[in-house]
Amino acid sequence: SDLCLELSSRVSSGVALVDAFGAYPRTFDDVFIAYISAGERTGSLPAATGRLAALYEKQSQMRTKVISVAIYPVMISLVISVLVVGIMVFLVPQFEEVYAGFGAPLPGPTQTLIKVSKYMPFIIGIGGAGMVTLFTWLRRESKNNTPIGVKWNRIRFWLPVAGGLSKNVALYRWSTTMSGALEAGLRNGLALQLAGAASGSAWMRSLTEPFTARIESGHRLSSQLALEPELFSPALRTMVSTGEQAGELPKMLDAASDTLNTAIDGKVATMGAQLEVLLLVVMGVVVGGLLVVLYLPILNLSSSIGQSFD
Repeated sequence: SDLCLELSSRVSSGVALVDAFGAYPRTFDDVFIAYISAGERTGSLPAATGRLAALYEKQSQMRTKVISVAIYPVMISLVISVLVVGIMVFLVPQFEEVYAGFGAPLPGPTQTLIKVSKYMPFIIGIGGAGMVTLFTWLRRESKNNTPIGVKWNRIRFWLPVAGGLSKNVALYRWSTTMSGALEAGLRNGLALQLAGAASGSAWMRSLTEPFTARIESGHRLSSQLALEPELFSPALRTMVSTGEQAGELPKMLDAASDTLNTAIDGKVATMGAQLEVLLLVVMGVVVGGLLVVLYLPILNLSSSIGQSFD
């Protein structure tokens, strides 16, 4: 491709490989540049690129797992939304015309449903715009505003069903990047910075500077992780402590990422079944509730006729 030819031309003209890649920040991220820089500096470029390839392969596999478990609830949610909108926009007005000939007051819930259906296009427009605006704002602020991002992470990791998976995915990204960066010969501060950025968690990114300052003053990484017990699990802290004592921290972090990967596989396997049951219950309650309210006048009429015959 043109990019490869341009890179080859730059390197052939004497530009360092890391500077050649650094000229294209949209294509090559900070993790990639840091690994190449460490490989060139230490003379272990083949090993560094091998570790980088392994890191990207692991992260790609993790991304596939997350997407696969997210597709099902999104599709079911869309089906529920389409059913609700279809009932409110098309079915309710037809029943309103039928009930107009009854000559009797409708039950309160049915009257409310009919009134809401008249404003449904307006509600859909305002609600949709509001959701898009809120999502856009939350995504932007959680990325650029650290305090808001940390609070959102705390809420997201606490959520039932999906919260544990989100937290484990962030820890997996952090541990794999940290392991590879340390093994590539990067200093602790830069390794923590890359790991925090790769985790996708503002909470982890916010800990980079204080962790780096304390580690450079003589504290161990395991003691810093212990300051955030809600974020870093006891198993991860124990493995980090063992790695530091044995002088094998990169290998223990890699082993910790394998453990997290196994835990994520288990959560993905059970999460699909849990979400299926939950969404089916939601569908039954929402759609069934609308239909009951819609048919309530007919049910009341049948009851009144039965009583008159008695």
